[in-house]
Amino acid sequence: MSERGSALVVGATGLVGRAVASALAAAGMRVEGVARRPPTRPCRFPVVACDRGQPYALRALFGRARYTAVVDCCLSSATDLPALSAVSCDRYVFMSSGSVYDHRRPGAGPGSGPTGEDAPLVRSLEGALSSATFERQRHRVELEQAVRTWAAGRCAVTALRLGVVLGPGDRSMRLTHWRVQLASSDRTDVPDDAIVSFVDARDLAELLAAELARRSSSAWSVLNVGGPPRPRAPRLLDIVRFLVRFLRLSEQRVAPVSSAELLERGVVPWSEVPLWAPPGTATDRLMMLDSTRALAAGLSWRPWAETVLDSMEAPA
Repeated sequence: MSERGSALVVGATGLVGRAVASALAAAGMRVEGVARRPPTRPCRFPVVACDRGQPYALRALFGRARYTAVVDCCLSSATDLPALSAVSCDRYVFMSSGSVYDHRRPGAGPGSGPTGEDAPLVRSLEGALSSATFERQRHRVELEQAVRTWAAGRCAVTALRLGVVLGPGDRSMRLTHWRVQLASSDRTDVPDDAIVSFVDARDLAELLAAELARRSSSAWSVLNVGGPPRPRAPRLLDIVRFLVRFLRLSEQRVAPVSSAELLERGVVPWSEVPLWAPPGTATDRLMMLDSTRALAAGLSWRPWAETVLDSMEAPA
């Protein structure tokens, strides 16, 4: 075993998983990866194809191994947890979401401060980002509780509550959407008042490597990992104009409009206009996670333009 320990990364070929496994390997840890399908490009760590949902699959592969940490980048259901019981570890880290917070709580309106780890979690439809997202948000809250129950007496747990994550190999294609839109349309409406605060998957991975280098003093800990605070975070309009210059297109292809005007037209944020969170809305609060604790633990943010360019890379 490496002097710096060992890690099993579950979901090791996704946007976050690949970045995390690469960072841990670079930090000197012995890293093994698990993914549903074999990687389509070389990795600096071994990856085993394994369906975690199949009974005894992880036990057959890793049941005799003990790891310093298991990093779960694709936990989606409490039914995924029993299979992990076959793997011994000192620390379990999983990717949660900043959507667990009640972003409509009293005092969380426009002009209020960022959402910290001690903020209340969403419990009712009234506290959800929207009626359409309530079930998904409630599921994330229940999943966190399921992890705490499963890990009790077994290992320490760190939940990373993520905001928007971008970077190389982003399968969501959120930035690629804009590239395609700009290249195929003579005129593209872009909200001129919406902030996009995101963290690069590689910066998230470096934070995790620094966090695992320290011993956990708590059975349960939480870290918000969001993008930089305003005004450091770019506007969506800034990002789109940057892509226009990168693609060497005419600036006339971009038509700045207010979020209010787009909403009046019935345009749906995020689903129809990727990365658009109208100012003052609950979704805009998701762009305002307080990452103070993560900063103290080693988080840093690279220039946003670097992430935008690198996110054009095709997913693995």
